[in-house]
Amino acid sequence: MSNFLQPGISSPEDKFVPAESLGALLLFFPTQLQQGIKTAHGEADAIAAKIVRLDDGRVFDNALIFPSALVTQLKAAVPDGMVLGRLGQGENTKGNPPWLLQPHTEADVQQAEAWIAANPVNRFQQATPVAPPTAPAWSAPATPAAPAWGGQASAPVAPAAPAWSAPAAPVAVPVVSSVDPQLVAALAAKGINLQPHQTQADAESIWHIVAAQG
Repeated sequence: MSNFLQPGISSPEDKFVPAESLGALLLFFPTQLQQGIKTAHGEADAIAAKIVRLDDGRVFDNALIFPSALVTQLKAAVPDGMVLGRLGQGENTKGNPPWLLQPHTEADVQQAEAWIAANPVNRFQQATPVAPPTAPAWSAPATPAAPAWGGQASAPVAPAAPAWSAPAAPVAVPVVSSVDPQLVAALAAKGINLQPHQTQADAESIWHIVAAQG
């Protein structure tokens, strides 16, 4: 099947003939000013427009409007304006009387607005739905392997407790009643504990030896 469309067939019903709409209330949607179109009477400008004849609802799609006075009245609305008026004719000054749009009335406006409400030019469309994000694939957590037949599952290994030790016991300073307590403490700090029977003289002798050794 071909992807190409056949050209649209022009319908003679879309041809706008002003004489057939004399006195009718017309709503114009001018889209383009086409200049220098070759006709049987030479080159001429034309307005491409959609025309709605509000009296009977007839619509002319893509009609070309050639009368010069109508072109002048419509070209200011190109490309997306609207012009509303009743089609009439002006004074006959150069042969055929010119085709002209007469100003519209409040009643004409109400009639045009009713048609637009029933036939909106631009319809709102629903936003294209967005597919929800695909949920990530998941799998059940792996089942731990069963122990070999006849054996038991290994018990979980408890984390090793941090090594610790009891606080060091304070150095006991022996009580020697006959020796200066400060000297006893100084010797104890050097790791020497006096015996209860040792005297002040013994302690001083030991201190001199310790001091000499540094």
